[in-house]
Amino acid sequence: MTDNNTNILIVDDDQDIRDYVMAVLGNTIAASLHEVADGEAAIEFCEMNRPDLVLLDILMPIQDGFSVAAALKRMQIPFVAMTSMVDNETIRRIIELGSFSFLAKPVNQAQLVGTVASALAHVQQIEALRDYAASSRDIGTARGALSAYLSIHPDQAFDVMNEMARDQHGNSRDVAHVINNFLSFMSKANNKLNTQRNRKSSAHKKRPQSDT
Repeated sequence: MTDNNTNILIVDDDQDIRDYVMAVLGNTIAASLHEVADGEAAIEFCEMNRPDLVLLDILMPIQDGFSVAAALKRMQIPFVAMTSMVDNETIRRIIELGSFSFLAKPVNQAQLVGTVASALAHVQQIEALRDYAASSRDIGTARGALSAYLSIHPDQAFDVMNEMARDQHGNSRDVAHVINNFLSFMSKANNKLNTQRNRKSSAHKKRPQSDT
């Protein structure tokens, strides 16, 4: 994932380091780069914008990198720690909080570029797997629904979906979306119809009977 739709946030209270990282990545990685100077601003930015990757300093005022890392873990936003603290305890905490890797300060240019490129490639692989899983769920749901609707075997329903995809120059997931949306609409329409029938039935029961 190295294109202009990729967003990277640099979090460091040292302006010189932010400038350095922005300059290096600006010349090597095709991405939109953003910067903030403290942990509180980092969390606020991530909640509003969900960047693809965060480069996170550990020692910062207001809110340190460890607490920010914990928030990123909850938000499932990948990050790479940047720190001059390379003792075993710090590294252990960084890894436990889910850092993809860590960059020791002063940050080496080649290591910075290589780590960021690897992290973005990892993010791309994870997103591809999530898309595949979502696609499989959509197709499976549509195949089962079409099978029941047409009273045919699920394998035959899947063949029908593939033929429809070829006719429309699309793919099976596109057809699955159409089928699932149609079935969702029909289900809602059926619920509305049942609600109307129940209302009419209740009104009829409440209507006073005339004397005979």
